[in-house]
Amino acid sequence: MLSLRSSVRFSFGCLLLGGLVLAVWPALGADPALVSPAANTVVGRAQAAHPAATGLADTHAPATNAALPSFWFPVGEELHYHIMWAKALVGRATIITAWTREGDRPLLKVAYWARSNRALSKIYPVNDLIVALIDPATFRPVRFDLNLKEGKFHRKETTLFDYETKTAIWTSAVKNKARTFPIEDDTRDLVTFMYYMRSKEFRAGTNLNERVMADDKIYDLHILADRDETVQLPNYGQVNCLRLEPTAEFDGIFVRSGKVSMWVSRDSRNLCAMLKAEAPVGSVQAVLSRVRGPGDDFWIKRLNESNPLP
Repeated sequence: MLSLRSSVRFSFGCLLLGGLVLAVWPALGADPALVSPAANTVVGRAQAAHPAATGLADTHAPATNAALPSFWFPVGEELHYHIMWAKALVGRATIITAWTREGDRPLLKVAYWARSNRALSKIYPVNDLIVALIDPATFRPVRFDLNLKEGKFHRKETTLFDYETKTAIWTSAVKNKARTFPIEDDTRDLVTFMYYMRSKEFRAGTNLNERVMADDKIYDLHILADRDETVQLPNYGQVNCLRLEPTAEFDGIFVRSGKVSMWVSRDSRNLCAMLKAEAPVGSVQAVLSRVRGPGDDFWIKRLNESNPLP
């Protein structure tokens, strides 16, 4: 039986890291009774925090007169997810994009925040914040900050990328350690990679091989585009998706804990609509619940129809 810490880290990592971290983190192994279905009566009333309350939002426009590039997603987009464990809601996660700056240099910020609900926090509180700063011209990361607070477990790490020297510097404030490791021209951290892949068109029956940085290592990530399916989403109903199955390996050795599947919407946004990891005592799911921000497409219109203003 694995520790509760490993179980919760597995649950909250499912959205952020997609296939890779689900593959390298331990399999779910805590007693499902710790998060009983009865807890739904409490967690169903839990309120999702707004990004501004968590430091995710950036109200500073880039100090530049240059035209900012457009991407395959709208900057200002907010993605809200329910994190489910053994059919119980155990937390929520939010991913936002915003313009920011370092000096006069405009950068794209992608920030991920996950937090356990009241029921789970009484046993094992989780409050994770991860931010990637991205060069908008190349869509490669400049800086990657990770701050995980999970029970008594704490990680606070920063990775700086230098593509001229093809090196990255990883530092850990908790361990008081630093390491320099080689990178390639297309090396990206997991958050940047997740958004970069939204620009790609997957076709059922095809494979994709990429290299991704996690912690201070470079992993080979293999993604199988399996088949078209529909998934049921709160506020949106049935959504057409492509099912993807990722696996990861480090130095030629596959690292995997159970089967991982993710469903990507079949529209121009290419959103991760749902992610599911099978584990010995059940499954962990991240389910897209709300899309907010600029735009007037299906995601925005449907949410407004489901939740009309008074």
